[in-house]
Formats: sequence, C-alpha cells, structure tokens
Amino acid sequence: MQVLARAIVEKHSLLPADFSYGNQIIFLRSNYFIALVMLLGMSGYKAYIFGSALSIAFWFVITYLALSSVFTRRSKALALAAALFIPLGYNDLDMV
Repeated sequence: MQVLARAIVEKHSLLPADFSYGNQIIFLRSNYFIALVMLLGMSGYKAYIFGSALSIAFWFVITYLALSSVFTRRSKALALAAALFIPLGYNDLDMV
C-alpha cells in the first residue's frame, strides 16, 4: 500500500499506470489516505500508521452515518458500527 501511495503522490494520479489492479476495489483501501499523509510531509512507517488510522476513521464515520439513518437510537448505531470494526480473527486484524 505504501508503494502504491508513493506512486500516487509522484505521478499525481489516483490510478497510476504502473500498477495492475485486477479485480481489487482499490478505492476502499487505505493507500489514498497514506498518499494524503505523504503529501503533508510524513514518510515511512509514520505515514502508513497515520494514513491507515485516517482510513479506518473515515470508513467508521461512513458506517455510523449509514446505520444511524436506519436505527432511531444513535447509541445502537454507534455500538453496531463499533462491533463491525472489531477484528474477529487473525486475518481481519491484519487487514485493519
């Protein structure tokens, strides 16, 4: 993800031509947030950490807003959104 984020920053393109994307849903990954943090001056592991944290926060807010439009109680929407972001296995933790 960091290599792709660096390519996004260097090429000034959301989909750099040097990468083969296959069937990946690339817009849902954290590389755009890592690229944003790289543009703000961070690099290396710090950029990966802060970019990934921004990505998780962004998708958490989107999930919460979607659930709060379904449930009448905001506390229930918040609890369900939090439950959806809890890693349940080793592979889930690796993705987060």
